[in-house]
Amino acid sequence: MQSRFYLLWKLVGALKFALVMWVGMRIFALWVNMIQNYWTHTRTFGYRRYDDDDDNAINIGEWLPITATFSACLQNNHHHYEGLLRLSHDKSEYDFGFLTVKFMKYLGLVKATTKGAELPKDVPLGALDF
Repeated sequence: MQSRFYLLWKLVGALKFALVMWVGMRIFALWVNMIQNYWTHTRTFGYRRYDDDDDNAINIGEWLPITATFSACLQNNHHHYEGLLRLSHDKSEYDFGFLTVKFMKYLGLVKATTKGAELPKDVPLGALDF
């Protein structure tokens, strides 16, 4: 962790600027994680695609939370099929995380596991599109 801060400091050339960037990004990441986990497990916001009795998770489908959390706001989908590569289970759901993974596949950096590429029967997608 210290070496990454040192690298940032050397790249930007100013200690104060690097420190503000470093601390600011850490606080932002913590906030996004806390907010996403709170909002997607309270049933106050969003919608539920799957009615799992023992699970409180919901989906928040707006573009900003989806983008800020790389699709982690699709918690109900994730909890229902935690091993599925794609968190959007319908063409109408925006899935920034999946778009990122598809781009990484294009660059040759990732490939799907057998379980991750297997599309369950009750997911309303024609194909995984990976």
